[in-house]
Amino acid sequence: MLLIYMHVMLGLLLIYMHVMLGLLLIFWCVMLGLLLVFWCVILGLLLIYRRVKLFDLHSVFLFVLAAFRFTCRDFNSVIVANVL
Repeated sequence: MLLIYMHVMLGLLLIYMHVMLGLLLIFWCVMLGLLLVFWCVILGLLLIYRRVKLFDLHSVFLFVLAAFRFTCRDFNSVIVANVL
């Protein structure tokens, strides 16, 4: 009886973890997609208004990359914290 109870509880725990990880993955992908759209709009506006010279694009790209890496690290820590 105890073995059946343990199997049921373990199964429910695994289902819960899979659902939570799936929701977190969807949230992570949506947020990264919104971040990418946001940065593309900003870069597009900068290029349209010609306020960025060609050599300045490298510094803008590095800034975008740093923000992207910070966002990824932040979301990964959220995922790890929720799983643990």
